[in-house]
Amino acid sequence: MSVAPQQAGPGDDSVASPPVVPEAAGPAGPRLCIREIATRTGPDFCEAEVALALGESRFTGRARREAGGDVHRTVAAACVAAVQEYLRQTSSPKSSPRAQLLESRLDATSLSQEVVHAVVRFTREGRERVLLGSVMAADDRNRAAAAAVLDALDRQLSGPMV
Repeated sequence: MSVAPQQAGPGDDSVASPPVVPEAAGPAGPRLCIREIATRTGPDFCEAEVALALGESRFTGRARREAGGDVHRTVAAACVAAVQEYLRQTSSPKSSPRAQLLESRLDATSLSQEVVHAVVRFTREGRERVLLGSVMAADDRNRAAAAAVLDALDRQLSGPMV
């Protein structure tokens, strides 16, 4: 049995790739979890409310879009608003972290399954990061949209908020 490195996929194996610098995950801590998602749609609007929980604490965010927007995008925006409420309540004013939804998109995989992607900008103490979270939609696009937001922000939220 050979354990020599093998090239995966097409390409020139003589071209050196830059080294990957691993990012330390830090200690795992309690995580925000989705408690409830509520949506309301009408002929010219879509509203969403997302409740997140961390232990006994609850953080609620709301979002509203005019007609023409997908409901899962509104849910993703409401989830970011709930995260922002969490940050407001748990962070020192000095660090003033901020989360902003840049994009929420639904894609089909090659296996005809749906996946929701959330792109979130996270800023803390003047440093900005653009983060990506992805979750398989299964039968609930809205829950997947909220989970994709939390997936994007997970490492940022589990670290110390000073």
